[in-house]
Amino acid sequence: MEQLKNILLYLFAFSVLLLHPSLNNEKNPLSCIHYLAYGNTFKLKFDDTIDKDKLYIKWTCENQNADCNELDIFIGGKKVNTIPFESGQQELIVYYNNKLVGKLEQTKTKEKHAHTYFISLNSIESNNLEFKGEITGPSSAVATMITSLSNLISQH
Repeated sequence: MEQLKNILLYLFAFSVLLLHPSLNNEKNPLSCIHYLAYGNTFKLKFDDTIDKDKLYIKWTCENQNADCNELDIFIGGKKVNTIPFESGQQELIVYYNNKLVGKLEQTKTKEKHAHTYFISLNSIESNNLEFKGEITGPSSAVATMITSLSNLISQH
C-alpha cells in the first residue's frame, strides 16, 4: 500500500512538472497536453480612466477552414467569448469608443497550441492611451501602440 502511495505521489508530481507553462513551446510535443489542460487564456487590464463600456475587442482569423473568422471577445464591459483554437494568421483587435487603439497579430502554426493573450490599456502623459499586447506560448507576439485620447473622443 505504501508503495502504491509513493507511485501515485511521484506520478502526480511528474504531471504537475509536465504542465508547467515554460514547457509550452512549439518544439515540444507537450504543447498538446497544455492545450487540453489550460486552453487559451485571455487577460485584460486597464486603469480607472478607461470606460470599459467603450471598449470592444474582437478576434479574427484568415484561415478559411476555421469555424468562425471573426468573433467578439469583449464588448459592453464583459468578456463574451473565449479565443478559439485555430491555426493560421490571427489578430486580436482592440477598439475604444469605436476607434482602433491596438492590434496584436499572431501566426499560429498548430491549432492545438495553448496561448495566453494579455492586453493592457493605460492613460499616459500628454493625454495619450497606451496599448500593450502580448501573446505567450508557442506562437508568441508583442505589440505596443500609443493613441491620442483626443482622437478617441467623439465630437458631435
